Amino acid sequence: MAVNKSVIKALKILELISKSDEGLTLSEIYKEVDIPKATCYDILQALYAEDAVYYKNEILKTYVVGSKLFTIGQ
Repeated sequence: MAVNKSVIKALKILELISKSDEGLTLSEIYKEVDIPKATCYDILQALYAEDAVYYKNEILKTYVVGSKLFTIGQ
């Protein structure tokens, strides 16, 4: 079975974000996960649209884990 690289990247992003109480910016995320900025942005926007992440700080655009993931985890 072929591995879906987008899913792997999304999971890495979510795992990283989940470790930060204050949230992480796009720049912090793509540098840490080591993926292109545009790819990271696209994944974050998809996760945001699905309530998997949200902005803890609208001005700084810091991402934190969203309510949907808490619901799934329960």
